[in-house]
Amino acid sequence: MKKVFMAVLVLAFLACAVPCMAQKTGEVFVGKGKFEIPDNADIKAGKDKLVKFVQAAAEFYKKEGKDKAFKEFSDPKGKFIDGEFYIYAYDFNGVCVAHGSNPKLVGQDLKDFTDPDGFKLIQALIDVAKNHEKGFQPFKWPNPLTKKSAPKIGYVEKLDENYFIGSGIYMENEK
Repeated sequence: MKKVFMAVLVLAFLACAVPCMAQKTGEVFVGKGKFEIPDNADIKAGKDKLVKFVQAAAEFYKKEGKDKAFKEFSDPKGKFIDGEFYIYAYDFNGVCVAHGSNPKLVGQDLKDFTDPDGFKLIQALIDVAKNHEKGFQPFKWPNPLTKKSAPKIGYVEKLDENYFIGSGIYMENEK
């Protein structure tokens, strides 16, 4: 009877452990927000471009250093502005240190900033970067092209122990 019980325990363990071990490496965390991120081809293509954009900015930061990088990220005519894409950077206290769409935000403590739905988005981005190193987070933010608050998918990456950067794509078709 003990052998049967042990066999059942081993099988139960394997049934739980194997699917966990089978997860794809490189999966990216997705935070919870007030809306779900749709899973369609347009959003997937945008997310892929978004990740590459942020990774290029992270490489620039590592190569050039924080001062030069933050200055470049905040330049509205700089190389990290591409249509709706721009880089933002924050320290882990919620202070904006670079913002490509609105340089006036630089130096402001935005940790408690909420989107139009009352969602503390900067805190959510901090949590993603601190706890998962990189990941996506849905929220709402003013679109620099339309000047209206719109659903956005943010992607952030931790740069080091002090800072993280991100960018996002707007979901204009979201109703």
